[in-house]
Amino acid sequence: MATNIFCCKKSMTSIVAVILIVMITIAAAGTMFFWLSRIQGQGQGSVEGSEAVLLERMATCVDIAEITLNIFNNSTRLAIQNCGSNSVKIGDGDDKILVSSTDSCAFILTCSMVTSSTCPMTLLPGALGRIDFNTRLAACSGLPSTLADVMADQAGLSHQIIISVDKKATASRGFIPENIDES
Repeated sequence: MATNIFCCKKSMTSIVAVILIVMITIAAAGTMFFWLSRIQGQGQGSVEGSEAVLLERMATCVDIAEITLNIFNNSTRLAIQNCGSNSVKIGDGDDKILVSSTDSCAFILTCSMVTSSTCPMTLLPGALGRIDFNTRLAACSGLPSTLADVMADQAGLSHQIIISVDKKATASRGFIPENIDES
């Protein structure tokens, strides 16, 4: 009789072991399923957010139609056209300008330096707007000078202006500063 008891206990132990292994496997598979589902959901949300930003930037477009920088009276006339399908606001402190030449000057366009037009100016899709600003008030970032100081002896030389509007659209144009007395 003792042999029969040991025999049955061994087979019961095997069945319990198999059941435990199956339960552990199911628990591990369930955990992996929920973990992977969560990662996939986060990745999908990230892609959707990136897609929205990309579409917003693609729908925002500006073009510099004209630039006139007059060294004599420290004024700049900038004509900007909205070539996108979204409205853009210019002069709200969110617009960066870089004028590159032998000496470069980067500054943020704010209403305090604007001398004409409404500021900030909202350009609807397809609209052309003009903004005039004083180069004496355009303080170059990282330099103890202004755009007027940098441009003082630059008449007749070719330059490049790059404007970034609302951190979404960028435009550039070459120009030659003028030294004209308009009095």
